[in-house]
Amino acid sequence: MERDYVYSLICELAEQAGLDVRDYADQLYAERGLDNANELPSEIIDELIEARRTKREQKDLINEQEKLDGDIKLFRELFPEVNADAIPIEVWENVGKGMALTAAYAIYQRRMDVLGKRAEALNVELEKTTPIGLSESEGETFVSSGEVENMSPSEIKKNYKKILLSLKKWN
Repeated sequence: MERDYVYSLICELAEQAGLDVRDYADQLYAERGLDNANELPSEIIDELIEARRTKREQKDLINEQEKLDGDIKLFRELFPEVNADAIPIEVWENVGKGMALTAAYAIYQRRMDVLGKRAEALNVELEKTTPIGLSESEGETFVSSGEVENMSPSEIKKNYKKILLSLKKWN
């Protein structure tokens, strides 16, 4: 194993122990009963390698948690009215694929806005056209609930739009 690598591992362990490298090495040699400072036993090297791997994994977890905390903070700033229970499954699926929560929800919200505008435009278009069997010359545009109850299925079908418009006034 390369000496620089071993030395960097020892430096990290010394830092974790709150000692300088020389004091840490002296302590390590004293604990192991070593007289020669030129070589470390393989089990010590293995421990050092394992300690470095563990430290790297801990740093990665801390970085991931900090990133997640930052994303949640940004989400709360941008969407304060949104409760976690109200976030659609589609958004959580994208988060599971690695997308940030804020980005996934913003994309979802934008998609819903676009679909809503399309639906509004379609409704406006549909309102401009008069369905078959319903024309302005038929007179009254309001139908009472009692009148609907007395209508046959074919009359209901014929006056469907009038009935829908009248529903708002039945309360």
